[in-house]
Amino acid sequence: MDGITYIKASVDELAEPSFPSGSDDKDFPANDSSLGGRLGKGKGNDWKDFSKTGTLFVNDIDASDIRQGFLGTCYLLSAIAAICEKRPGLLKRRLLNSGNGWYGIRWYCKGVPRDTWVDDKFPTKEGKMRFACSEKNELWVAVIEKCYAKEYKQYDNIEGGFPGDAMHDITGKPSECHNLQTNWDGANWDFLANCSKPGKIVCAGLMGSPFRRMLFMVERRVVLILTCFYNAIDSLFEMCNLDCVLNLIEFIFMWAWFGLSYLLSMIDTLCCGCFSMIHAILCLYFVGLAPGHAYSILEIKSFPACGGLLETKLIKLRNPWGKGEWNGCYSDKSWIWTLRSDLKQQCKVSDKDDGAFWMSFSDFQKYFDTVDCLHYDDGYFETRIQGELKKKSSSVHFIVPSACKVRVSFTQPRVGIDKRFIC
Repeated sequence: MDGITYIKASVDELAEPSFPSGSDDKDFPANDSSLGGRLGKGKGNDWKDFSKTGTLFVNDIDASDIRQGFLGTCYLLSAIAAICEKRPGLLKRRLLNSGNGWYGIRWYCKGVPRDTWVDDKFPTKEGKMRFACSEKNELWVAVIEKCYAKEYKQYDNIEGGFPGDAMHDITGKPSECHNLQTNWDGANWDFLANCSKPGKIVCAGLMGSPFRRMLFMVERRVVLILTCFYNAIDSLFEMCNLDCVLNLIEFIFMWAWFGLSYLLSMIDTLCCGCFSMIHAILCLYFVGLAPGHAYSILEIKSFPACGGLLETKLIKLRNPWGKGEWNGCYSDKSWIWTLRSDLKQQCKVSDKDDGAFWMSFSDFQKYFDTVDCLHYDDGYFETRIQGELKKKSSSVHFIVPSACKVRVSFTQPRVGIDKRFIC
């Protein structure tokens, strides 16, 4: 491979951080040029110095403190929350505080270990953080998001993305994306079961288009009419394994809503997406899940069959909004917990709107589309090389001296306007 260069394999090998001087970040100024696109248009784009009113940390970093603002970075925040749950000390070690109004993070953005620094000025709306922030008077969430925006030139450039890429940028570890809709139930559960092993950090995503999600909901299990009644029957039939009756009900709902979905999609095309917004609100109201959204996976559990009941497979997720939860089977207020008090105790179910919730595996794979798994395995030897494959015949050769597990990850710039890197 021509032009190959070995680079530092870990942020731990970086030199001691060199703290920036001065009070303003000239590379990422506190004005509309750093917002970019639609974010920089219009009035009311203010920036505020939070150095005197906020602090980087208040005690320990907690995933429940994360709050998403008016920016579509749920993929980044779900990745941060998942890392906080599995590796609580990692981000706290990586975040930097110069003591003179500058904050930074040591990470692997664009595939290379580096330090990224930002000043203490953040976009605000009516005096409050406009974008990602912490529930407490902390700055660490806003600092990470601002560093990410600085690496890609503007806040507007980091709207929308994949949790796996964000986890890779933060940790430098390889990530893997699994498509739930193109695999069988057994393959999906096997992948999730592997994700529950130590060293795995996991997120899940829903489809971006509300109407495409509507079609999948119609095809699998639609609950937009008589939701409470349907969920009750669904829970009962799931426990009793009456699949034939459940399939009949689903078939009736499917064809009724298929015609309505097609009609709404045609109207939506003519009405500039207004009905897409209405449908997204309906999805949130009826099932509690946000289309085009990413969630952190906190736990994956399987309980063996007992007492005539089938094996129960449950998944615990968290919404980076810090509120808004699934309200179907095995949700916080689901009546099925009254029948499975043993599981409720083991799962430590809490009836409060904190964004964390349980759902069954069958419902999970009906509503979610992808699962991103980060392989944060300890004890691996790690090396990084940087270069360019200039010819179609170019290749990279690896020599493995003995039998072992090897993970190879390529990071390259995405083709497009934002030039974001993907793994």
